[in-house]
Amino acid sequence: MFHRAFESFGIDVIIPPQDAQVDLMTIIYDIKRGAAVTAEALSDMAENLRGSGAQAIVLGCTELCVIANGSSEYINTLEVLAEAVLKASM
Repeated sequence: MFHRAFESFGIDVIIPPQDAQVDLMTIIYDIKRGAAVTAEALSDMAENLRGSGAQAIVLGCTELCVIANGSSEYINTLEVLAEAVLKASM
């Protein structure tokens, strides 16, 4: 969903390599099962993406938004959605 939306605005999307996607899914499933997951694991992946040319990191999974702890390092889709709902309700 995000990929198509960004590309429609001419924004290139960088997808993590397969091994990083596996690691990311492990983090997501750990969060779902209530395991202690720190933001550092996410931060390391973000740094790798920035090293590949990413200018922004979109947290497209709600579980990842939870461990981001309000960091301005990411675009937190839950926060974006909440802001949009508040604006629409005014």
